[in-house]
Amino acid sequence: MKEIKLRNGDLLTIREASEGDASAIIEFIKTIGDESDNLTFSGSEFNNTIEEEKVILRDHKEKENQIFVIAYIDGEIVGQMNARASQKPRLKHVCEFGISTRKQHWGKGIATEVLTYLIEWAQSNAVIRKVNLRANVNNEKAIALYERMGFQHEGLHKRDFFLHGEFIDAVSMGLIID
Repeated sequence: MKEIKLRNGDLLTIREASEGDASAIIEFIKTIGDESDNLTFSGSEFNNTIEEEKVILRDHKEKENQIFVIAYIDGEIVGQMNARASQKPRLKHVCEFGISTRKQHWGKGIATEVLTYLIEWAQSNAVIRKVNLRANVNNEKAIALYERMGFQHEGLHKRDFFLHGEFIDAVSMGLIID
């Protein structure tokens, strides 16, 4: 667990999620799904049950090359990040993550702190040697954050998103850990 005082004075707590967080995580994901076009789903498209979410959280906890964290202020989840990796020997050193923050908390530095947590975890992890991501090309603030954190552009996925009747590309970025 890590506590950080944000620039606006809020105390942000970041910790690994547990099965007991499943219901709150589902509520959070449904909310953020309707707040942003930068995610791969809308709130109504996210239909995990509490039991399904518990399985995901347990899976992340049990595998040394995966992590699921939540960030909260005053007991409310304001951000989350999960990094998944293959268990195949040739691929288990690479994780890909997704990160999100409640819209009312954008611009407070939460994503920066959660991403820092991920990078520190990856650097201390005996397996992970690379962290990857994909981002909507129109998500300029997130791409700028990833660049500031050392991620390099690696490719472009044409027509990766379909949103509001049009196709949108996604950028691939990666950070080599060692």
